[in-house]
Amino acid sequence: MPKYLFPVFFLFFCTITAFTQPNEYLGTYASKSAGHTIRVGLFNTRLRCAVDGSRAHFLAPVTTDRFAIADSTTGAALQFVRAADGSIRGLQTSADTTLWIKQTGLTDDASLITRYGNRDNGFSYSDTLRGMLTPLRSCYDVTFYHLNVRIDTGAHTVGGYVLMRYKAVTTFNRLQIDLFANMTIEKILFEEKPLTYTRAYDAVYVQFPQNVNHGDTGSITVFYHGKPQVPDSSIPMTGGIFWKHDENGLLWMETVCQGSGASLWWPNKDHLSDEPDSMHISVTLPAGLPEVSNGRLLSKQTVAGNQVQYNWAVSYPINNYNVVVNIGDYVGWTDTLQHSDGTVLPLQFYCLRQHRKNAEQLFGYVKPMLRFYEKAFGPYPFARDGFTLMESVYPMEHQGAVSVGALETKHFNPHEHIEAMWHETAHEWWGNNISVKDFADFWVHEGFADFAAVLMSAQHYSPTFTAIYYRQQKFGRKEPVTGVRDVNHFFYDLDHIYTRGNLMLNTLRHVINNDSSWFNLMRGLQTQFRYQTVTADDIIRYINNATHTDYTYFFNEYLLHTDLPELQVQVTAQPNGITLHYRWQAEEPSFHMPVQVTLAPHQYDFIYPDSSWQTRFVPGMQPDDFHVKGQERFFINARISGVAAPQPLAGDALQQYAGKYVTDKQKMFQFSTKNNRLLLESKDGGIPLSELGYRKKDVFDWDYAAIEWAFIRDANGAVTGVTAYTDTETATLKKLP
Repeated sequence: MPKYLFPVFFLFFCTITAFTQPNEYLGTYASKSAGHTIRVGLFNTRLRCAVDGSRAHFLAPVTTDRFAIADSTTGAALQFVRAADGSIRGLQTSADTTLWIKQTGLTDDASLITRYGNRDNGFSYSDTLRGMLTPLRSCYDVTFYHLNVRIDTGAHTVGGYVLMRYKAVTTFNRLQIDLFANMTIEKILFEEKPLTYTRAYDAVYVQFPQNVNHGDTGSITVFYHGKPQVPDSSIPMTGGIFWKHDENGLLWMETVCQGSGASLWWPNKDHLSDEPDSMHISVTLPAGLPEVSNGRLLSKQTVAGNQVQYNWAVSYPINNYNVVVNIGDYVGWTDTLQHSDGTVLPLQFYCLRQHRKNAEQLFGYVKPMLRFYEKAFGPYPFARDGFTLMESVYPMEHQGAVSVGALETKHFNPHEHIEAMWHETAHEWWGNNISVKDFADFWVHEGFADFAAVLMSAQHYSPTFTAIYYRQQKFGRKEPVTGVRDVNHFFYDLDHIYTRGNLMLNTLRHVINNDSSWFNLMRGLQTQFRYQTVTADDIIRYINNATHTDYTYFFNEYLLHTDLPELQVQVTAQPNGITLHYRWQAEEPSFHMPVQVTLAPHQYDFIYPDSSWQTRFVPGMQPDDFHVKGQERFFINARISGVAAPQPLAGDALQQYAGKYVTDKQKMFQFSTKNNRLLLESKDGGIPLSELGYRKKDVFDWDYAAIEWAFIRDANGAVTGVTAYTDTETATLKKLP
């Protein structure tokens, strides 16, 4: 295909109105002059096209036999051409007059199945085949894989075999494995004899010659080859094999298949509920560049044809999508993490040769991170295989080969990369040790990992940094965090799975309001479900039992609904205090979460609202003393009435607060005014120039970080200092002359 034609197919995505007779257009169209193929297929009743098996794009009917790529700014379109007998002969693109001839015998639509089922696009039968634990899958349990794969780095193809050992859960004579439809199965052997099989989209149904009885063990070996898809970064969790080159022009390759599934590049039982107890990975590739996979490297050996084979062993259960092949100009080094009990955790690091300086800077933070995670969540789960951290094309939590993305100098940002390292490493506990059975509960992976990374940021930076992070998060109305089950549900907007899950967990932590109990709970989850696949209900049930409190209402509100719970408060001034009328407005009818509010100036305590109005008198308070603890603790909306907005200060009324203030530890804070605003800056305290909000006489807040500043006056009314109230401490600063 001419270079100028590629954007027509690769850059635009649109919805399409349904039409009734699309089948005659289905098929593969080829052009000898262009050297490419265009495949046309269906998604439900919607017509789509794809170039060379890449991402499929929807088409919209314009006129007879003409279809537009609706979002194309160039008016890109396909015009189907008919033969004299009325049948479809070929097609032309709007880019030129080249005739793409329809190929005979190639009308199978399977290779065009778009594997990103979600609520926006709807779900198809192929999504059900991929996501449902049908009897043809539940009848057996995989105990071991040996993946033996040969990588053709020039042709971007893979091939080899997979030995799969199993145990029969029920008696069966037919089972399902999975391999993408664009990949070819050569044969399937059982006891050295070929088995018959049929295919439906990405599902492969394997027929046995006789019943396999309940409790029996056995193995099949699947020989295969093909050219796996490349990842589509425009659609979350649409994976494949990255074929890149580093700054020196050398190959840099990584398999990434979370979401799409490992069956895009090797045959397996591609359902999250079933992990092998252990695995062996053999990768053969041309000599010259190292290869890194999961677990421990057993051997590296030269084989025929100037090829090198790497053999790796994984001695724990592993998600199929975590199985990885990395190829590049890698250098590696080792270290150890010494534990107080005398045990030693082996550490392995890899990076591209030219990025070692950046890698050593980043990887220097590994030991503090691991120590904190082990304290918070329990021992590193995969100690026998050691902990490996590496540079890669794309950051990913590949078990035992955790990758942090590219570390090239022009894009290297220590802060961004360290946060990626915290998140991806946290998945060794949340996602790899504890794994979900269905992507509908994906928040268990990403919510906990995001939460863990923010905990780590509080250790590395400060609790103020954590408060800033939580207060920065903004949300619109999005789809529920819990997805659709049994269809391998991809979320179009993954951010709310990460961040809403994180904020929900942070809220629960502060509802429990006892960090000793909270982290006992975290470690208990890791112990209870070690090396298991779970549902969200398993997690919730454990939390309820461990805390002796039913939090089902809490999880229902945050996981099954989209709006945030709203705390409604009416504040009424009284001669010697205030009266509060309050309730929850929530989508979950039984929502009754405790929340912290000011029940004395600058002092927060719990109230216990439910869906009914409650009344409480609070002595010694003025209406403008009343506040609800912010998003750094409680992920809610608050609507407060009866508290008048303060009148802004200006001129001398504001200037009186300006000056330099110092703590007892000699940290300097500078208050200044500009454009009738009070500004705060502290190079010693790590606070950038920030605007403060006026709350009431002598009181300002830095809402961005949940810090309140109450200025102090002497007997003559002059400002002499300021007290800072944070989430965890109070500090008084003296104003310098």
